[in-house]
Amino acid sequence: MASATDYKVSFDTFRNVINNELTSTAATRRAICPSTEEPLWEVPVSTQEDVDRAVSAAKAAYPAWRKLSYDERAEYLNKFADAIEANQQEFIDLLGKEVGKPPGAGGFEMFLVMGLARGTPSFESRRKSQSTTRIALRLCDMFLSE
Repeated sequence: MASATDYKVSFDTFRNVINNELTSTAATRRAICPSTEEPLWEVPVSTQEDVDRAVSAAKAAYPAWRKLSYDERAEYLNKFADAIEANQQEFIDLLGKEVGKPPGAGGFEMFLVMGLARGTPSFESRRKSQSTTRIALRLCDMFLSE
């Protein structure tokens, strides 16, 4: 099986991903580059039915995700970050065309996305090492004590 870094993305055609399948929509609209007003590509216009199918697919996938161990979930997040990193320039170019973002700002956004994906697994290990002590106080004691 190919790794996430073996696949290069292409932003020539856009579709929805529902239940791990690329799906088209009945309607599309043309994206416009806000910086140049250049017409770009056709993008899907999703209906409520499309959204409902996506939500149903996500709900159906959740039990399997929930059964994964912490390490298995972390591995998926790291593979996601690897794929973003392998296609970083393509995403930066897309952000420039789609929202008029300068390359430096697009690069910083990709840095944040990869950092969040790679950093999220460490939240769990930090959470496990922290403890919380709760002390019951009466509100009137806090204000009336000297």
